[in-house]
Amino acid sequence: GKGRADVWIRRIRGSGVNMVMELKKLQDGDDPYESAEEALAQILGKRYTRTLKGRTLVYGIALGGGVPVLRFRELSDPFSAL
Repeated sequence: GKGRADVWIRRIRGSGVNMVMELKKLQDGDDPYESAEEALAQILGKRYTRTLKGRTLVYGIALGGGVPVLRFRELSDPFSAL
């Protein structure tokens, strides 16, 4: 990758929220819950939220096993996740 999340939505003004999403495509034998956790850890570990200010929702999503598996965390200050 290029050091960016798959989906990145930045609030422009006001009290809106930022959202950052990392998607993982499941391969045969992958644990969807573990893959979703890895996606969430990637967002935090690679500091994808470093330029965002205010309330931010981060999502790790595993796809490909029928039903998507989602893990998320709400950050009131994205810098607190560093």
